[in-house]
Amino acid sequence: MQVFGEYASQHSPTRAAEITRQIAEMYDGIGHYLNAPALVEDRALAEGLMRTSSVMQITPFYDQLDMLLLGAGPLPGSPLEQNGLLNLQQVEQLEAVGAIGDLCCHFFAANGQPVDNAYSGRVIG
Repeated sequence: MQVFGEYASQHSPTRAAEITRQIAEMYDGIGHYLNAPALVEDRALAEGLMRTSSVMQITPFYDQLDMLLLGAGPLPGSPLEQNGLLNLQQVEQLEAVGAIGDLCCHFFAANGQPVDNAYSGRVIG
């Protein structure tokens, strides 16, 4: 099950939907896809997308998960930066408050504690 929207604008083996498909295929499972972008321009759009039928079909499964496989993105050099969702100024601001990486656009410090989220309310997933 895909729990985070897409942020790559091109086909890539690191796209969330592709990873979901491959894992489901390896284990003879059924893939469930979150058909939405990972990040949007503002909170109102994010709230609207979270109410769409394609997203609402997936989110009830979140409470049933026993395990979640995530990739921790580095800062700087994250896929978010590589795909233009974080600019150099934002990276520097996040580093200044202690961020070293992210999990689904939720930034964390070296001790694992969350730090200022550059996308508060704009993340889909």
